[in-house]
Amino acid sequence: MSSSYPAVRRAFLAAPIRVDVPLGHQISVPLPTSAWPAPSYLGFACPATRTRGTPPVVSAPDRWWAVTAERPVLVAYAHTLHIPLSGPADPAPVSVATERQGDELEEDLRVAGELLDQVTPAFFAGTNVAARQREELRECLVAVLPRALLPWYRAAVPTFFRWLDESEAS
Repeated sequence: MSSSYPAVRRAFLAAPIRVDVPLGHQISVPLPTSAWPAPSYLGFACPATRTRGTPPVVSAPDRWWAVTAERPVLVAYAHTLHIPLSGPADPAPVSVATERQGDELEEDLRVAGELLDQVTPAFFAGTNVAARQREELRECLVAVLPRALLPWYRAAVPTFFRWLDESEAS
């Protein structure tokens, strides 16, 4: 039995390694991965340059970590210099404009968590979900994940996105 997504997200954000993540880094939303023996969620942190009144400019992830889904505890942490995280061919810094912020973004994250709670058991089991659930999750992820960082998300958890894309054909 997996923990709820909010519990996973809290564990991800409170992982002991967070003391190693520089203040100001852009922290990703953790997403499901099948890269570990146990069902897990993986995310990353990116250096970010912030200037008042403009969207942050984010560089390629420089560290990543994973927590287990069942009892969210840290299972892996690495600097990309030592254990690379796959990424887009052009890792140039990107401007991360977010259309939704504050309460709207928190509501989107809450809904995304509910949807992930519904579909991740199927992902971890290697089975599909109903097209309606898949489409709702895709729409929610579009609202939650900064569009400019989507290539890094896809590279970080390729099995999840491949599964989500394959579910589209089902």
